[in-house]
Amino acid sequence: MSTNKELKIPEPTIFEKNIFLQNPDFTPETISNTLFENEFLSDSEKREVVLNDCIFKNCSLKNCKMKRFRFHTVRFENCDLSNSDFSGSSFSNVYLKDCKMMGTSLSDSSLSKVLFHELNGRYLNLSQSKMKNVHFISCDLTESAINDCRIQNLIFNNCRLTASEFFHTALKGIDLTSNDISGIILSGEELRGVTVSSIQAIELVRFLGITVED
Repeated sequence: MSTNKELKIPEPTIFEKNIFLQNPDFTPETISNTLFENEFLSDSEKREVVLNDCIFKNCSLKNCKMKRFRFHTVRFENCDLSNSDFSGSSFSNVYLKDCKMMGTSLSDSSLSKVLFHELNGRYLNLSQSKMKNVHFISCDLTESAINDCRIQNLIFNNCRLTASEFFHTALKGIDLTSNDISGIILSGEELRGVTVSSIQAIELVRFLGITVED
């Protein structure tokens, strides 16, 4: 059953500042206790990097391939991660505030204690991911893909889920009443045990093969 209890994400501990990501020779296996600020990285490919206790502020990491990364106690503030591929990665104790993830892929990833706050996540791909204690607060997830996911305590609060896909993702225990779910795409069985408003229920009766006329 979902809970609206506020998710607490620990603050990273920072000892270093400004390791330049755009340096092609910068290929560490582990980065810890580091602040990245005003960094720009585009069309880059890096794999299997572990980030512990890091903060990214005002950074652009667009169109990058960063598969199988591990983020532990990491904070992103006002960052643009659009159209980047983080598939197969793991995220634990991660906070993303005022970020862009338009067209970003987190498919086949593991997310545990992750808070997305005021995210522009249009076309975000979370399919085939495992999510536990993941909260989306005031996010735009229009036309996102959240298919074939295994979830526990997944919360959407005041989010735009317009035309988002939830095929084979059981939504039991999730409260959708504060969200815009117009045009949501699923087969219908995913709705068992979900909480919606009376107005939203009218939107969802189409999955039962029922036509409502005034």
